[in-house]
Amino acid sequence: MRPSGRVSRGLLTGSRAAGARVLNVLDELKMKMLHFRGTVAPPPNRQMNNQRAALARVLNVLDELKMKIPLFGGTFDPPHNGHMNNLRAALALVRPDKAVVMPAGVPPHKAASATPGAVRLAMCACFAAASPVVEISDWELCRPGPSYTVDTLEMLAGRYPGADLYLAVGGDMLLSVTHWRRWQEILQRCTLVVESRAPGQDGALRQAARRLTETAGGRVLFAGAVSYPCASSDLRSGRIPRSRWPALLPEPVLRIIEEQGLYRPANAPQPGKEEAP
Repeated sequence: MRPSGRVSRGLLTGSRAAGARVLNVLDELKMKMLHFRGTVAPPPNRQMNNQRAALARVLNVLDELKMKIPLFGGTFDPPHNGHMNNLRAALALVRPDKAVVMPAGVPPHKAASATPGAVRLAMCACFAAASPVVEISDWELCRPGPSYTVDTLEMLAGRYPGADLYLAVGGDMLLSVTHWRRWQEILQRCTLVVESRAPGQDGALRQAARRLTETAGGRVLFAGAVSYPCASSDLRSGRIPRSRWPALLPEPVLRIIEEQGLYRPANAPQPGKEEAP
């Protein structure tokens, strides 16, 4: 079982049990080596099998010690309960040591957000409620130019050498991943976690996952969350009326929206301001 604490505990106190297993296996190897030095050595085949089994156990335990880090990215303009639902599904599946929530700077596939990055970053603080392992990062917001997933994964791989990286994606994103920048490299750097899917998507998603595995060596996991009936664009445009927002948005997000006067029609009065006579 993986530790559930933050990264600082994940490799130190959280992995004591796995570390003890490493020591036990190493002690076993030491005893076998002493035995092999004796006058009566096991038959060659048995000796080789014992060595292989012991080394396999060492490798398995070392694999348990590797950090698991999923990347949960998006424009988050604004983040809503559907995003929270998807993040929790990915966390439950991966059981990570750290999870990085990354609001996008300038997404390459759509227009840049009109909401300032600092405000979207502040709204993303709501995701900390999902788990103590969640960390909110402004890395993409601080970089100039378009935000490409492959660049972010490259940064995480350099920052956490040897970690197992995961990328949380929606069902529609899985179907279009082959159109992404350097998508083959993305599949080599991380495991895709399909956090949610719309009703009726199962067949197409399973087929896409098989194709990515067979043609590009991709690894795809399914978290199983049902698609949440909410989209940020519907909130911004007013297709979902503001009267319904308290049921769809985390309370801290709703508070920031009201304080900043976000997503109001151009001619609507701003909160705290009187209309001109």
